[in-house]
Amino acid sequence: VTSPLEDFITNTWFNDKRKNVTRVWRESITDFGRCWAFTTNEQVVQPGLHGGLEVWMNLNQDDYESASDLAGVLVFIAQPGTPVDDQIPFVSVNPGKEGFIKLTKRSYKREREAPWARCLGAAPAYSQPRCRAECLYNATRAKCSCKNYGDYIGPAGMPFCSSDDDECLFGNSSFVEQALNVTAEYEKCSCSLPPCEETLYSATTSDLDHSEAFLNAWAADDDTLLFDDDF
Repeated sequence: VTSPLEDFITNTWFNDKRKNVTRVWRESITDFGRCWAFTTNEQVVQPGLHGGLEVWMNLNQDDYESASDLAGVLVFIAQPGTPVDDQIPFVSVNPGKEGFIKLTKRSYKREREAPWARCLGAAPAYSQPRCRAECLYNATRAKCSCKNYGDYIGPAGMPFCSSDDDECLFGNSSFVEQALNVTAEYEKCSCSLPPCEETLYSATTSDLDHSEAFLNAWAADDDTLLFDDDF
């Protein structure tokens, strides 16, 4: 159960131009649950604070259980056409703060000619994480007649796996044995080589806690509190 898009993403800007939220975001069902994807062919023309993509999000934290430590946002950055499964590790943004994500784009072209070739295909059609994910998707459908939530290649009419399918998926195995079974499934697929061409985005993050800045200013001058652009 998740919030509607307009309740979760309240504002979006790209290159300092405001966008219609319902038009520029699309739903994406992944192994992490329901996500929202922003895709553009526009180039970032303005660097800095208001360059690129700016998003305001409402996490609806009042709906979280008090013991939950899962509040926040997971951010995946990828070249178009790449599934979320390719984007591990992800970037996390803490709740209650303004997060900044700086991206560095790296493009790789590996040797294709024998006998030096040590690669296969090209991203996004082929990548090792995508190959492994599809390998497990196929095994799950063949064994249990249901789909993982991130299964984008399975039949449209096949149901997603639920808790009722746990016995089929895991049996009475321990977590270690499950991991070994996953490894065995990987070994059945040819996922050992990296793609010959791929584009990756490494990210560095920082954040600003506005409430902390407010309280620090209050503590510094408890008689007079001035409001300016620093807060």
